[in-house]
Amino acid sequence: MFSSPATWDPRFPSNSGFLSRFYGIADNHARDLGLLRHSLSNGWSCRARGFGHGWQVISESIDRVFLLNPITQSEISLPSLAMLPSIEGWAMIDGVVIILKAVITSHPTLLENGDDCIVVAIVSLFECANQRFISEGPRNMRRDPLEKLVFCKVGDQKWTVIQDNQEREFIDLAYCNGFLYAWGQSSEALVFCKLGPSPKVTQISLKPEYFKASRYSQLIESCGDLLCVMWSFDRNNEVLGFIIARLEQNNKKWSNVNCLGEHSLFLGDECSISLLTSEHPGLKKNCIYFITSFMELRVGIFSLTDCSIEYLSFDTEVPTSVLQLWITPSLW
Repeated sequence: MFSSPATWDPRFPSNSGFLSRFYGIADNHARDLGLLRHSLSNGWSCRARGFGHGWQVISESIDRVFLLNPITQSEISLPSLAMLPSIEGWAMIDGVVIILKAVITSHPTLLENGDDCIVVAIVSLFECANQRFISEGPRNMRRDPLEKLVFCKVGDQKWTVIQDNQEREFIDLAYCNGFLYAWGQSSEALVFCKLGPSPKVTQISLKPEYFKASRYSQLIESCGDLLCVMWSFDRNNEVLGFIIARLEQNNKKWSNVNCLGEHSLFLGDECSISLLTSEHPGLKKNCIYFITSFMELRVGIFSLTDCSIEYLSFDTEVPTSVLQLWITPSLW
């Protein structure tokens, strides 16, 4: 059927309600990648919350969280959010705990690392009268400003809460070289921790000075490096370009990145990935692929070589409400 999952190009969902059809940028075609008809249309809280290694983190309800392979339809259960340990300052009565974003550290089913697969997530508490949250979403709900980082290994019965001496709102997270990194929104501080029995975050760096004027930046692991990518917009919300910084591990300082070499980045709200383009025919090297949905859905390619932007055309209509999520399909 398919020779190898390594040859599959990155794709994004072409239907926001059902994770069954994905649009490929290399072949410019929307394709049904399997028999899956898993509906995410039951409410705002039921949606993909992250992606990694061919699997998606799906938060269907407070009691049903799982990993999903959209190709094979395989599911791996994760602990219920109702099983979160007691968190100081959180009142669970009349509230719903939501996964805001999640990352997967390794492939969950391959023998050499499946037992080490960890799911890390940002969780937040929403207060909701009469439990209307599931159907109405967060617009009529009050979100508790206190957010927490939690993780579990595949097979665990409960989530582990990462201890933090400060109250934070997190805007992004990434896993790199055995460490979890996360942006704290108000302080614009980068925190990290080693995942283990008694994890605790440590603040190590502030956002680069030239990034602080940006309203949108993302963390991404690439070739063992932690990168921060800043979006630049004009007054009409048109993308002007991107700036990349790398966290130097020896001094925890940021340095500029002007070239990605043979790699390219793929930026999305739910997940960002880095790929070696020589393993994915049809992709351009040293570029940033991005999705925007202001007024209309657009997929663009920013070249770090000449700072140009090319927007892709589609051979079929793609809904503007698609999830801004890149996946690299896996057959296992």
